[in-house]
Amino acid sequence: MLGPKRKTWFFVGDGLTAEILEREGFKGAVRVVAQWQNDQSRLLDRDLGDDRQGRGQKLASGNRFARERKSEHDRLEDQFIDTCGEFINEGANAFEQLVLVAPPRALGVLRKRLNRVVSQKLLTTIDKDFTKLSHQDLWQQLEDQIERW
Repeated sequence: MLGPKRKTWFFVGDGLTAEILEREGFKGAVRVVAQWQNDQSRLLDRDLGDDRQGRGQKLASGNRFARERKSEHDRLEDQFIDTCGEFINEGANAFEQLVLVAPPRALGVLRKRLNRVVSQKLLTTIDKDFTKLSHQDLWQQLEDQIERW
């Protein structure tokens, strides 16, 4: 649960946009710590490079197969989330608790990026995409979640 005067960072993001909000205590004022925008992920695959899957052929049987390949969008989104994770790691002394709010895929990438010190400060994760909500709607959603902690 949020402590009465504990400084908490809230990461709200996905592969396109992200921000970190800070709140001191349960009803303290909210401050925007950082905001990011990933404009490259909005481009089409064909604009980013080759959008076709790799192909191969087995030597012994001659059977053809498609190779699974991470899309350029996924790679750019992972880099974007990594950048956010680096910022959180570097700012570990600026907060006492951390709440992560992101869609499941972005949440997984971000959690892998966080160091041990930050991971110990992790209060909870919420696997939802709240990036398109206004700050007022976001806090209403988060307060509903916080009541359940």
